[in-house]
Amino acid sequence: MKTAIVTSIAMFSLVAQALPVERRGIVDKVDGTLKKLTGIFAGSGTFFSPPAEGGIYGACGGYKEGDNSKIVALNLHQYGDPDKVSDWCFKDVKISHGEKSIVAKITDACPGCNKNSLDLTPSLFQELDKPDIGVIDINWCVIGTDGCTHEKEAVDGGNAPEGDASGKDNGNKDDGSNDSAKNDKGDKDKSKKDSKDKKKSE
Repeated sequence: MKTAIVTSIAMFSLVAQALPVERRGIVDKVDGTLKKLTGIFAGSGTFFSPPAEGGIYGACGGYKEGDNSKIVALNLHQYGDPDKVSDWCFKDVKISHGEKSIVAKITDACPGCNKNSLDLTPSLFQELDKPDIGVIDINWCVIGTDGCTHEKEAVDGGNAPEGDASGKDNGNKDDGSNDSAKNDKGDKDKSKKDSKDKKKSE
């Protein structure tokens, strides 16, 4: 009986010691991931056509990518195993080149990219510079981490139909602004006519 009690106490002690270690491991992993995602990264920006290079679904999965999608492919040095969903997947990033900056979402991996570099869709690249240049210097960071904020929010990657991913309407929306402009023009024309009639009467 005494032996059983001693054994039970020993087992309980081992379990009690193991719990903080397991808990600490979870916290360390979260802290490590956050630390990995934090910082201003300086690299190169290139562009690719998702449908023609790699397919419409990126390494992260879930997002249908097109040439007009606001998505980027992350270099493998940071992404990790391209056959798995990375900690970087679906993170919104702010990308800067000179005085210009854009917002995009990481949904893919770029095997040929150098460390800290991103592969953009053609439409995103055009927002930063001329496509003829091919490669540009960029700085980027994960929005929401220390030192990285942006006034714009990223769109839902490539899920939006092409043409809508930019957040701009395609001319189909009528908000009444055209009617307002017409009314303003009509008022101005009427004012001019009244002025002319007044001069003639004088």
